[in-house]
Amino acid sequence: MYSVLEPKLIFDNDYYALVPELLYQKGKEKTYLKFNTQLENDDYVVSDNLKAINTYNIYLPYANINNYLIDKFEKLEFYHFNTVLINRLVNKNDSDSCYCFIEEGFLKILILKKREILFFNSFSYNSLDDVLYFLILVLQDKSLKNSKLPVKIYSKKDPEEIKNKFKSFLKNMTVIHHDGFNQIL
Repeated sequence: MYSVLEPKLIFDNDYYALVPELLYQKGKEKTYLKFNTQLENDDYVVSDNLKAINTYNIYLPYANINNYLIDKFEKLEFYHFNTVLINRLVNKNDSDSCYCFIEEGFLKILILKKREILFFNSFSYNSLDDVLYFLILVLQDKSLKNSKLPVKIYSKKDPEEIKNKFKSFLKNMTVIHHDGFNQIL
């Protein structure tokens, strides 16, 4: 056994669904998740309660990794990255904002309005043009395209490249370079 005070593991995958507390029924997690991903009978499905927004994040953790780490540490807390991300941003943000998290091959877009989620989803992409397309599509869909809504973009990519490509379309934009999720969270 290893001596670690409070081991925590954060998963980041696309096997998740956000379900409002009013619709959530314990024991029905697979039912909610089956619309977003293909499930096997023996898949282990868990949920995190996002109390600040009265929502559950239902997801598939990597059970083999969990089991290995539980064998090493006895006790292990684990969460989905979306749970940690949404909780942190909702709790620290009083203003309406759009967040875009660009990773290699996928991105997440979160729009908060008055400390509530107006939009949250993940997308696969191949180029920055795709990222811009998804951002504009989401902002247009939520009638926010020409608003003064601040758009905060977190990426490992060159901030100047993103600014140059997006500046004609996003007026109130900040690009933050990060080397890992610790800087985001």
